[in-house]
Amino acid sequence: MTYKVLINTLSVSCRPSSVQSGQIYHYLESNNHQIVKDESKADFIILNTCGFINWFEESTEQVIRYFLNLKRKVKLIVTGCMTKINRDRIAKYKEVIIIDDLKDLDKYFFTLENFQHNKIFFNNEIYAYLNSGVKVRKHKSLDNYVAFINGIARFSTTLNLSPFPFNKIVERHNGKGNFFVKIGEGCVGNCSYCVIKKAKNRIISRPIADIILDIKNHMDRQKEKSVVLVADDCGSYGIDIGTNFIELLEQIGNHFPAIGIGIYYLYPKWIEKMGNELLNAFSKVKIDNINITIQSGSQNVLKLMNRKYNLEKVFQFINKLKKISPKTLIHSHFLIGFPGARFKDFLKTISTIPYFHYFQAFPYSSRKGTKGSELTETVSEFMKKIEMNIVIILLFMKFAHFFVRNVFQMKRIP
Repeated sequence: MTYKVLINTLSVSCRPSSVQSGQIYHYLESNNHQIVKDESKADFIILNTCGFINWFEESTEQVIRYFLNLKRKVKLIVTGCMTKINRDRIAKYKEVIIIDDLKDLDKYFFTLENFQHNKIFFNNEIYAYLNSGVKVRKHKSLDNYVAFINGIARFSTTLNLSPFPFNKIVERHNGKGNFFVKIGEGCVGNCSYCVIKKAKNRIISRPIADIILDIKNHMDRQKEKSVVLVADDCGSYGIDIGTNFIELLEQIGNHFPAIGIGIYYLYPKWIEKMGNELLNAFSKVKIDNINITIQSGSQNVLKLMNRKYNLEKVFQFINKLKKISPKTLIHSHFLIGFPGARFKDFLKTISTIPYFHYFQAFPYSSRKGTKGSELTETVSEFMKKIEMNIVIILLFMKFAHFFVRNVFQMKRIP
């Protein structure tokens, strides 16, 4: 029996979550189920959750209640990180079907093919589908920022000005022109704030041949401009299967020399460990964009976070990368208001802004079961809001500066 199924991804911006939804999408298609956009027509709804911060947990409950209150009763399946991070928060909704292992989808949807750990990617079509179905409270500041960047990108193009980095940021947000493929999951780090470790407690890397096959089978048909490699930490790739991230990059470069490569995400510890080897690999392939997640610009805060790398070496690497590949978009994440952080630590974080073309900031929230939740010297919610607002203002100022610099330096499109 086949069904009408709606797939809802709580956080489309979480690339590991989105590629998992893409995997579910391909699985349902291979079993001849109809994937729908309208929840009122669905027999099943599959909700793929995120538990990165408290905001996403609260949003998960909001979406669950929304779907359970539909006029037409549907079977709601909940999967993703939240089922392992805070299962009780989902289990209290008795009508919900909780699935930890995606192979259990076979109980409901198997007709022709069992669930397999392959075809773990999403493209423009799937991204547009997932993005249209999100029923979650919006970050107004992020929406305004994206609209701002879109406007500058269009205006720059109208003036025949070089749109970099605006074009790369717009692509990052709308997913167009990119093919996102999962290379693995898990991380060798043990950050004191991270609860994702509860959901993914070991490294699982996909064989290089499987990744190449996914890219080849898709890129031959769709001709995307770049392939984005997705993992909780790309630098951890391969340590469980006798290979490494550099070998993967070189293999992709050999098979697809014309396409750009995006990297989501790179734990900075790997820059210390194999910085020169990474730069050598980057000089052989086209690196479209890379997310280097520094989280804080203060070594003292990084110590509290149990993130063990030297920021000075990371910034030296970034400067070298900019010389090797000046059209690579370099972005990062900042975690604001970590316990024990002083305002001077925040100032050190925002002082790193010039190294990046783009960045995102998240307010710290205590996560049960992490070492960070045991720290007693906390930052007030009021102070977090002040610091977050400062970061948002600086973000807008940064791109106003980019635009003005382009105008006055007359960086015309050749």
